[in-house]
Amino acid sequence: IKEKQIELLKERKQIIIQQAVTQGLDPTVPMKDSGVEWIGQIPAHWEMKPLKLHLKKIIDNRGRTPAFGDNGIPMLEVKNITDGDLYPTEQFDKFVIPSVVEKYERDKVAIGDVLISTVGATSGKTVLIKNSPTYFICQNVVGLRPDIDLGSEFLNYTLSAVYFKTSLQMINKGNTIDNLKVSVFINNTIVMPPLQEQEKIAAHIELESRKTNNAIDIFINQINKLKEYKTTLINSAVTGKIKVV
Repeated sequence: IKEKQIELLKERKQIIIQQAVTQGLDPTVPMKDSGVEWIGQIPAHWEMKPLKLHLKKIIDNRGRTPAFGDNGIPMLEVKNITDGDLYPTEQFDKFVIPSVVEKYERDKVAIGDVLISTVGATSGKTVLIKNSPTYFICQNVVGLRPDIDLGSEFLNYTLSAVYFKTSLQMINKGNTIDNLKVSVFINNTIVMPPLQEQEKIAAHIELESRKTNNAIDIFINQINKLKEYKTTLINSAVTGKIKVV
């Protein structure tokens, strides 16, 4: 039952994101047809444009993996994105010496960039760089730097919205996006409110997501405690500490 509740909470989080980035926060605002079936109506004063028109820079080090070891500059991998929620995790297993990184890196990521995974079952998963990065990104991660008319937080939520992922699937003409190409997702159309609205929407999503995440953590903690209790009971029964009737 609790596992089902966790799944429902995750679905609720996705619904909150989808509604906020496509419909905004004001239910009384005039609407217009987006012309896209899986987006529906959007506020009349919003725009729809290809993502690439709102990006200042794309940081892409794909093509090869540098030799790594236990010392040097940390290499941020896909798992640092997939294991994170809003921000990447900063627990690193692979390090590359500075001289090799200089030859490998095309550009450096920075605070406010959005990182997106481009391979595997979690392709399309994104996180936002909040702290000054001491790492460089691996070949299966791409950094997106939004232009002045697109907020970093709003971009991060947009890329995780159902409508954006659905659009990618339609472009790829398949059911998965396990191998996401930069040229594909930057040409994908995004829904664009004015910057001030973007900031309010991002703050709203963050607040609601925090509530949902807290509820999920409570259920996960309860599940873990039940599993521990079950294990203790089994061990006690096997060792004869308790009598089984």
